Amino acid sequence: MNVDVNCFDSSLARLRQRIHNDSALQARLFEINDIDQFVSALSKLIGDDAEYLNDEDLRQAMQHGCRNWVERNLP
Repeated sequence: MNVDVNCFDSSLARLRQRIHNDSALQARLFEINDIDQFVSALSKLIGDDAEYLNDEDLRQAMQHGCRNWVERNLP
């Protein structure tokens, strides 16, 4: 990724906030069982932040989130 880290973080935060604030959107995303379809759905939500986030960025962010979730109670 060759963009400013602050722009990336801000873009990802805006995407997360949009999802967290919309229960209907959350429900639609929870229904998706295929990772490629899920990433595609997220990509469509990005809008103006597409300059800072791409499919690979989304996949890495999800992997990082999963890893943090799994490791949350480790000593």
